[in-house]
Amino acid sequence: MPITRTFTREQLDALGLPDRIVVQDQAADYPNVAIELHREYVESRRWESINELIFRAPDDRKAYRVCYRAPLTENQDSDPWEDYGESVEAVEVEQYDRTVKAWRPVQEQRVDVVQEPCPRVLTPGEHDRAWHAIEGAAGAPGADPETILQAVLAALHIQPPSEEDWQAARTELHSRLDARHGTPRRGR
Repeated sequence: MPITRTFTREQLDALGLPDRIVVQDQAADYPNVAIELHREYVESRRWESINELIFRAPDDRKAYRVCYRAPLTENQDSDPWEDYGESVEAVEVEQYDRTVKAWRPVQEQRVDVVQEPCPRVLTPGEHDRAWHAIEGAAGAPGADPETILQAVLAALHIQPPSEEDWQAARTELHSRLDARHGTPRRGR
């Protein structure tokens, strides 16, 4: 059975409910007015909407939930507490965390899937520097692919992987190839 507190209509009016309550940032300026914690639309009737309001009472600092009616147009006259009578029974509530599952169309992008970044396109200046680095390194005596690659990386101001990272990547690649082909490698 939920814990409840009974408010008179006059008490709710003095607290500013349902429309003259304040938000947390204004609480110090209005110490006798309720603090709005959450407000949510529940449903519509022909001339009114039903809303849920969670507020903190200034006297006991507890949070309470009430439902009230609000007119759908400025021409409607509505009693916010029509469903209650002379007193309103508010349910004491507490905030908690919950996980909600939702559905989305299949074509929407999943936010929880890490995507590979798009390849970076060289700027014309980078392309020019790489071209000249290859051209200069290829004509050097004893030029090999590693020498040319190092010249290109240096021209583009790109740091090559460390020897440890390079070795770990090689080992991981070889183990994937071994698993794919079922071939044990010797000498490792």
